[in-house]
Amino acid sequence: MVESPPGVTAVCVTVAQLEDVVSAITRAPSTDADTLQGCVKAIIDVLIAHGLEEQDELIETGSAICARLIAFAALLKSAEIGPWIASVGVQASSLQRPLLQAMATAPLQVVQGHFRFDPKDFLDIALENTPPAGNG
Repeated sequence: MVESPPGVTAVCVTVAQLEDVVSAITRAPSTDADTLQGCVKAIIDVLIAHGLEEQDELIETGSAICARLIAFAALLKSAEIGPWIASVGVQASSLQRPLLQAMATAPLQVVQGHFRFDPKDFLDIALENTPPAGNG
C-alpha cells in the first residue's frame, strides 16, 4: 500500500454532502450525469448549497468528493465488497446510509496512483452503521 499524500485524502467530507451529490447526479438528465462536467456541476451546486463559497474550498472539497466516488466505484468492482452488496435480502434503502457513512469516513488512500478504500475498513464502517435486520 502506498502512503496517502497530504491533501485530498485528508479533506473531511460529510455524509450530507455525499448524499446530496449522489442525489443530484441521480436526478440529473443522463446527458449531464454521464459526463465529467455534469458530475462536477452537481458537486459544485451541492457545495454552494452547503455554504461553501470560497474557490479554494470548492476545489478542495469537490476534489475530495470526486476522489471518494472514484474509490467507491473501484471498491464496487472488487471481490471483497461486491458479494456483500449483492447479497439476497439486502435492500438498497438499508444500505444507502451505511455506505454513504463509510464513503465519508473511511480512510482514503492512494495505491499505485489510484484512490482506494481498504475493503476491510470500509466494510467495518458500513456494517457498524447498518441497522439490525427488522429495524431498518
